[in-house]
Amino acid sequence: MIVIERSTFRDEKGAISLDARLRGTLQYGLRWYGEMEAQQGVTQRLLKELGDEHILVRNQVVPGSDVIIPMILLSPQGVCVILPTPIRGIYRAKLDEWLVFDGSSRRFKRVRPNLQGAAMTMASQLLRFLKGQGYPLPEIEAVLIFTNPRTHVDTARPSVRIVLADAVDHFASNLQQFPAIMDGEDIAAVLESLSTPKAAEVVIEEPAVNPEAAAAALRAEEARRALAEASAPAPTGKTGPLTLAEPEEIEAWAAGPSGSAPRLKPGALRAAQKAPVSPSAASRSASQVAEAFVDAPLAPPEIRPLAKSRKRRGGITRRQWVILLAILVIGELIILGAFAYLIVYGSPFG
Repeated sequence: MIVIERSTFRDEKGAISLDARLRGTLQYGLRWYGEMEAQQGVTQRLLKELGDEHILVRNQVVPGSDVIIPMILLSPQGVCVILPTPIRGIYRAKLDEWLVFDGSSRRFKRVRPNLQGAAMTMASQLLRFLKGQGYPLPEIEAVLIFTNPRTHVDTARPSVRIVLADAVDHFASNLQQFPAIMDGEDIAAVLESLSTPKAAEVVIEEPAVNPEAAAAALRAEEARRALAEASAPAPTGKTGPLTLAEPEEIEAWAAGPSGSAPRLKPGALRAAQKAPVSPSAASRSASQVAEAFVDAPLAPPEIRPLAKSRKRRGGITRRQWVILLAILVIGELIILGAFAYLIVYGSPFG
């Protein structure tokens, strides 16, 4: 497996220095370093199972947004967004809810951050970006990996793939059981889109000339959707393409979420692009593009702003400035209290 690191806090060997650790903690919070170490642990486990046809991109910013995806796994079987976490405890993933077991009340309660929601948001943002670049992927699997062996998660039809610490190897081997929908050139084209994305096309819909005809069309569309929902089969509880299923179920996933889209085959992503791939990308292998991807700019040009980030001054948010100011004030009060004690009571050693 080829690993591409996009974070500026790691050096060439993948280590985080003390200065980089302090800067990263101030910028992203106290949990940041533990999450970076969790990335390293998951990477080492995946390296033992996956070959060079798989590429792992870490800490990639989705172009046109402020969303940072910890790990993006590009495989012949598709694209996965992986969110590793070192948290410890007993949790429950029920549909899109994220619950923690409260020992005092002896029941599960909602907890923030919602790790399921975070992983789903990352996957949806990346899928929207890739579709805007012309890659008709049926879906992007969101995977939540726990690196602490003492963490237990009770699942009840979760919205993302849940992988415990002792199941990372099984997750990697299970992934390779599915048919390939991408080849080396497809992966190379996706990498090139992440580093140098093309401008997104903006489609402007013409207003309806006849309001009555537009209202009738809207009612017909609502009736069609209601009929489709009424005839749709009941959900099975499976959460994505990484469930080890029967061959016919695997083929249904490769055909797309609805089963009506044509089955994807290696090379189909490039053929479906709205703009042709550059000749340089088509003539290079995935490993060669990966080497060039490392030197690509970390801040690609904006395509479409997805969310407004909080205002930062010197790379630090307002909340972090308040915390630093409070720490300084408390330190000053302690020093002043020590001086007052010396003045009133004299030196304790004299």
